[in-house]
Amino acid sequence: MTRRQVRARLKALFRCACDLGWIAKNPTVAIKPIKGEEPPTLPLEPEQYEALLAKIPEVFPDPIKAAKVRAFVRCMRYTGLAIRDTVVLTRDKIVYDAAKKITRVVTHRQKTGAHVAVPIQPDLAQELKEVADGNPNYIFWNTGTGKPESAVTNWQHDLRELFHEAGMPEGHPHQLRDTAAVERLKADVPLEEVSRLLGHSNVGITDKYYNQWVKSRQDRIDKLVMATWKDGKERGKRDG
Repeated sequence: MTRRQVRARLKALFRCACDLGWIAKNPTVAIKPIKGEEPPTLPLEPEQYEALLAKIPEVFPDPIKAAKVRAFVRCMRYTGLAIRDTVVLTRDKIVYDAAKKITRVVTHRQKTGAHVAVPIQPDLAQELKEVADGNPNYIFWNTGTGKPESAVTNWQHDLRELFHEAGMPEGHPHQLRDTAAVERLKADVPLEEVSRLLGHSNVGITDKYYNQWVKSRQDRIDKLVMATWKDGKERGKRDG
């Protein structure tokens, strides 16, 4: 049962009790949405990511749909955008820098409003352009009308089905964003820069969710701390 369903049942229970005169006042008018700590998702291993891509033609036999799903998966994996940001991505956010001869996805996060500018591979840029034919403005939102939540729900359903068929029944689309973040940290991109690329409101969020997955960073911390042990022993000898 979801938190929303729990809240709805509580409201129904107290409303009934109030109507029957068991209580004088319905207290649920002051009940706020129930919030909880969401369990973290994990980055994908390279073979898991490849399994997702390989399974796309089988899960989505329509070649046009398959091409769009593949572009969507690669876009999340290499930009690190959240699923909602990917769904509402517009054509004009794919920006070519003629001076540097690179293409970037330049947008703002829906959740935080943070500016994000992420370089992407030439083949991914071309892939995004090729699938952007369902709507004059949006790349992945076919209608571009109504509430974006509906389009996000549809894409969540498609990606969850893909994860399931690829042998990851508990897989989650957010793992593509996780993978982008962790791979950047493994490549020694500074935590502050990874935070900016993800559009986090502060670097503490990035550190909380992703720094733990980067063994190389912990190795450096271990060496720095161990170096202080040696210095401490030498100072102790000198002081004695």
